[in-house]
Amino acid sequence: MVSLTASLRCLLILSCGDVERNPGPPPESAPRSEVLRRFTRFIQSELVKHIYKANNYNLPTHLYERDPPGWNRFEKDTKFENICNIKTGGSQTFDKLVKLFKKDVRPIPTDIFDVIVCYEKLRDSKRNPDETKWKVALENYVSQNKSMKNKQAVIDNLDENLMIEVLQKGAEKVKQGIIGSTDEGFDNIVVAIDQVLDAILEHNTNHTVEKSKSAGKKRQATETVTKIIRNRGKHYKAMVTQGSSHPTSQQLDTSMEILLLPSPPSPYCDGILESEDIDLQGD
Repeated sequence: MVSLTASLRCLLILSCGDVERNPGPPPESAPRSEVLRRFTRFIQSELVKHIYKANNYNLPTHLYERDPPGWNRFEKDTKFENICNIKTGGSQTFDKLVKLFKKDVRPIPTDIFDVIVCYEKLRDSKRNPDETKWKVALENYVSQNKSMKNKQAVIDNLDENLMIEVLQKGAEKVKQGIIGSTDEGFDNIVVAIDQVLDAILEHNTNHTVEKSKSAGKKRQATETVTKIIRNRGKHYKAMVTQGSSHPTSQQLDTSMEILLLPSPPSPYCDGILESEDIDLQGD
């Protein structure tokens, strides 16, 4: 069994965007059926959660252990199940779920609103020249939201070892110019580092006070760590004071870089949808 640490390391790599598990062909050339399959499997649980919330029901411990609220109001022959676990019939289950979602959820989140329209257009398409746009929209939704979930999983399970990996990965990205390439980005990194160092210093100081009550004096190791932290803090302030928005490789090698800030949302169907094409009110 893959350990939790190994799984989180995998999530870290995926969330950084360097690799993708079973990436397959680009969306433009991917088969229509494959794009639809990936999209429906990814978004199904999100639709179910919205339906529970819209009906003021608590989520079950296992999302697919019972039918969601209102499932048997129509098309009673269609069984509710996790389409990731079935080989055939998944499209009928998903399409019924979409109908229930459109009937019960108000307001419909804009990002889901857009991709559902793209999904229905692609599903019903007969060699439409806009198929490529719809494919890209669905694939973008999956990849961007998967990345956000991966990042959140890393943050939620962050420990010292994983944090070191994040910092090391961040340092590589800074050297490549991917992170911290703008003044604002660099300032955000410095602020984040400062917060981490302040927290370490505060924890270390409190720990020292507790120890000193019984030992009578501060341990040498603690003094050393505190001195390093303070010196690094002075180093960051000096860099900012000198107006260096692009630190050198040598500076980066003696610093720690981390930026755990949310990315701004990106439109998935920008320029694709026309207002008269959209009808998500349900029957």
